[in-house]
Amino acid sequence: MSNIAGLLDGFERAGGWINRDIFGLDAFPDMGYGALALQDIPPDTPLFHVPRSMILSHLSSELRQLLTESEWQGLGSGWSPLILTMMWEISRGVQSPWHYYLGRS
Repeated sequence: MSNIAGLLDGFERAGGWINRDIFGLDAFPDMGYGALALQDIPPDTPLFHVPRSMILSHLSSELRQLLTESEWQGLGSGWSPLILTMMWEISRGVQSPWHYYLGRS
């Protein structure tokens, strides 16, 4: 299975939806992944849906529950909570609900 197919399959298994007839992804050298129109797309055609529960943030991860309130507040309100959350989810490997995405290179 290609890396892109694994990413899309993982996204769907996690509860996302993709209009695979018209929306695709491809790898672009030195740039990562990019979206592709697989055919002409009529206006107002849904391409994909990402449920809120799938959006990785410090609010959706279980990490906050593992820290005391003072530890969490000590992170501040900038990028630190999100970066720490991403690092923790990456460290969880396949146990992370976002492994299908974070495990990609």
